[in-house]
Amino acid sequence: MLKEFDLNGYWWLPDNPDNKVPGALKVNQSEGAQLELTGSLDSMENRLFRFEGQDIILGFTSNGKTVTLYKCISTNASMSFPGMYIQKFSPQFIFTGRHYNSKDEIRFCKIHVRYLHFDQWLYVSGFQVKSNAEKGKLRVEYESPESIELANLSDLTITVQFGVTSPILALDKITITQKSTVCFESKNEPKGFFDWLEVHGRFQDFLSLAALSPIYPTVIEAEPILCEGEKDTHQKVEWYYQLATKPDTAKIRSYYDMLVPYADISHDIGRYLANWYEKADQLKPVMDYFFSTMYAQKLYVEHRFLNLIGAIEFYHRRMYKGKVSVHGVKETVV
Repeated sequence: MLKEFDLNGYWWLPDNPDNKVPGALKVNQSEGAQLELTGSLDSMENRLFRFEGQDIILGFTSNGKTVTLYKCISTNASMSFPGMYIQKFSPQFIFTGRHYNSKDEIRFCKIHVRYLHFDQWLYVSGFQVKSNAEKGKLRVEYESPESIELANLSDLTITVQFGVTSPILALDKITITQKSTVCFESKNEPKGFFDWLEVHGRFQDFLSLAALSPIYPTVIEAEPILCEGEKDTHQKVEWYYQLATKPDTAKIRSYYDMLVPYADISHDIGRYLANWYEKADQLKPVMDYFFSTMYAQKLYVEHRFLNLIGAIEFYHRRMYKGKVSVHGVKETVV
């Protein structure tokens, strides 16, 4: 999600695979994704008289990646005489690792998400350091922690899985990094793309409240549904989309900065998450007010105060139906 990259290759529409057009896809968090084609995906008639987006554009890149661009907004088109036709699109969502011919095909049973500052909130490590100062020895051992089940909901399980990078050895140092990933798995039928966005978005809000700081996804990968007879290559589909605000990755958050770290609620986190997901629809206006204020990087203090008061008011109306208690006497707020 935070990775910036350029992909060169050929691009085409699902219903016209013979018309492959060369072009370049550029992705960064400041400007989003931009696809520039040297040629046209449309026929000459459509090229001259239509200026509209495409639901899906497929691609195959110079480094061998299959790419699906979803919800592509047409941003510019120009033709020079003499010269070539240039067509530009801004895709809202990018999937690398698989082609999807329609939005209905973009369905998954399981997704894996890594979040910024999640390791600091979780504070679970598989490293052990043993030193012997007299002999000048230092021994570092790593054993992957067992997976943690965070929640077992009616249609969904949420677990944490751990991995580690291969050691990077230099002359004066060695680097090994533990990576924790949140795995969301559907108990029933596969979920559509936007359903998964909502599932992981609610968990992201839960983390942001617990950390009292904006939390962003850094990597989102999904396990594709294989077609009949298709061999499982264990290749995941990676997602990209532009975040509403650019994260401040330079700001370092520690375990002690968290409002409610995992250790404080680990004994009953399943119940907390179940309540969070259960009441998400009922409290949506509250969450919209609160988290939009939290994620806003530049906001006058007066506006921030009014938004938070609005969130409290919405919470009261949704949970207490407009009733207040004054000296034990309930009154209805008109």
